[in-house]
This record gives sequence, structure tokens and C-alpha cells, in this order.
Amino acid sequence: MRRKALGPKRKLILLIFLPMFFILSTTIGYAYWQDYVQTQLTLKTTQKPSITVSTRTNAPQQTVKLLVNQATYIIQDTKPNPVQIKITIENNGIAPIDKIQIIDIIPPEWQWNENISLWLIRTDGTSTQIDPTHYTVTYIPEARILTTTIPDIKTAIGKPLQTNETIRIMLDIEYDQIGSILPQEYAYSPSITHNNSVTATAWVGDWSSKPTKASVTFRTVISWVKKS
Repeated sequence: MRRKALGPKRKLILLIFLPMFFILSTTIGYAYWQDYVQTQLTLKTTQKPSITVSTRTNAPQQTVKLLVNQATYIIQDTKPNPVQIKITIENNGIAPIDKIQIIDIIPPEWQWNENISLWLIRTDGTSTQIDPTHYTVTYIPEARILTTTIPDIKTAIGKPLQTNETIRIMLDIEYDQIGSILPQEYAYSPSITHNNSVTATAWVGDWSSKPTKASVTFRTVISWVKKS
């Protein structure tokens, strides 16, 4: 049986409306794709962790005194000793944080003395010390790099780190020139500055925050001690 051929009028209608149909379909599809991509980006931005980082020392006015024997020029001690570095990481985003890693670079002529403690600071100001079994610490003495990781915050503190909650790290460093003659550089400057830098990263599942940096600068000054 032969098929009936389309008449000129029907062909004209198809030629007019078929391209319009494809254009309309493409436009709708593209708009839907744009909405989908925008929604996913918004969702990821909302769920991506965000932190702030700050750090300071326990030295008054960020000044460490070198107790130097006036007769021998030997550094006997520092005040304070040890110098405590306090690092504060706050969740300033919406997403609860699952994991945190902190990399601390200790200044030259200083070394970590293996004392460190981690604390959860709640929004009401109360605090709980985190058990050392729930975090790892690695130290490279040659590079003075201390890396601290809480791989599972929920296990460590019973829940993920919530908005405005804080993890605080306190670590002690000591001057490795104690027992040595005062460095020559102090002959040209009454004080020497030292910089301790920190980089912290947080995770929610596989999403990580941008590495967030902070640093503290403190100085050492000579405090002469009379020969006993």
C-alpha cells in the first residue's frame, strides 16, 4: 500500500514549526541545566567548610627575655621558658567540620619540646581537653615543622565541630641557644624578631576548606644577669 505524500501546506507548516520546536526545546534544556549547575554550586558552597585561624604566644607584649650572664655572655635561660604557642581554629561557616589539620612552622633557633594539648572550646566558653588518642602529631626537627591532625572530630569530641565552636592547640617551644654564647647579631640589634606561622585546613567529607594562614611575631631581648 502506498503512503500518502504530504501536501505542500503540511510541508510548509513542518518547515516553520519544526525548527521552532528544536529551538524551544534547546532553550528550555539549557535553562534547566543552568539552574541545576547553579543549585549544585550553591549547595557545595554552603556545605564547604570555612574556618578562621589566629595565633599568639604567652610572652608578655610578645617579648621573650634572654637571661645572659654579664661576664661570660652565655645564655642561661629565657623568660618565659618554655614559650607557649596558642593556635585557635574556629568554624565560621555553616557546615559541621569532620576533620582538621594544622601545620605549624617554628622559627629558627627554636624547637618543639614535645608538649602539646588540644581543647574543644564551646560557644558558651566552656572547654574540654581532647584525648591524645584522637589526634596525631608528627614533627620534623630539621625543618621545624609540626603537623597535628584530628582525623575524626566526631569520635574525638562526640560530634562534628559546629558553627562558632573552636579547636585550640597549645604547644611549647624552647630556645635552642640556651647554654651557648650570645649570637653576634645581638651586637648590632637590641632585639631579634622571630615568626611562628600556621596553616590550617578543615574537611566536611571530601570537601576541604581553603588553607587558612596565620602567624605571630615575637622578639627576644637581652636581660643581663650578674655573675653569681
